[in-house]
Amino acid sequence: RQSLALAGVTLGGAENIKSYSDVYDEYKEQGYKPVKDKNITLHAEYTTLKSRQSLMMGAEYTASTTNGTGDNLHYAKTRLNVFGGENWTSPGTWIEYEVDAEESGLYALSFKYKQDYVVGMNVYRKLTIDGELPYQELAEISFAPKSVWKNFTVCDEKENPYYVYLEKGTHTISLEVTLSELADAYDRLFNIVEA
Repeated sequence: RQSLALAGVTLGGAENIKSYSDVYDEYKEQGYKPVKDKNITLHAEYTTLKSRQSLMMGAEYTASTTNGTGDNLHYAKTRLNVFGGENWTSPGTWIEYEVDAEESGLYALSFKYKQDYVVGMNVYRKLTIDGELPYQELAEISFAPKSVWKNFTVCDEKENPYYVYLEKGTHTISLEVTLSELADAYDRLFNIVEA
């Protein structure tokens, strides 16, 4: 038996999330422009918050994770320089980062990733900024299987980057595991196994 205390329960309808096309039109109406020469780089292993203690940093010993030079490579010491992998697969688990935008404007979202844990299938992450989903397309960011590290900018089918607007200051960016298009198949399989 386990105890539980609730302070309240709220029920509500599903929120209507706009498409990137609609949000980008609003960005243009507001006069927002892409920020030039002001990249915000995060080291994935340095999360601000995470939903589970089992979500841990890991060590990767390739030039792709050591700035291409092997600077952080030391065979006698373990360098924790990556995050995720096989520990970050359960739907609903999330990580959060704090970012400082030096300038207000539009920022593209790019990731350096390797996805060799789920063979032959994409995995999906939902991205929120300051607890909000900016637009529909960020509810299901697809990461294709890759056995080597790859740079990936979130973009449309024509490879035009999707932008998010950040005011100057501190923000939180969260990534959450989601099943996306696999959710229905997963539910059906789960029901068959449970029957």
